[in-house]
Amino acid sequence: MMDMSRIESADMGTLPDDFKMAPLPTREDVFGQLEELTAQHKENMNQYHSSKVAAKTHVEATLQEKLAQRKQRRAKLHLEETQRAEFSEPIMA
Repeated sequence: MMDMSRIESADMGTLPDDFKMAPLPTREDVFGQLEELTAQHKENMNQYHSSKVAAKTHVEATLQEKLAQRKQRRAKLHLEETQRAEFSEPIMA
């Protein structure tokens, strides 16, 4: 048999007398991980920034190396062209 007072209180939107609510969460339960997560996020961002700077530095170094090689190659070609032009000129005595 059902307890009528229990049904009536449920119908009226009130809680039964023997209803136990869970305890309120503590501040640590609610915000405890917030500081830990914030610190972890900062560390992740620092690592990301460091890797981004390292990648940029690597790209710039590679570019400078390629530019230096190109400059050397062009200087060598220019020297060869100059020497070829000197040798192809007729010698006047």
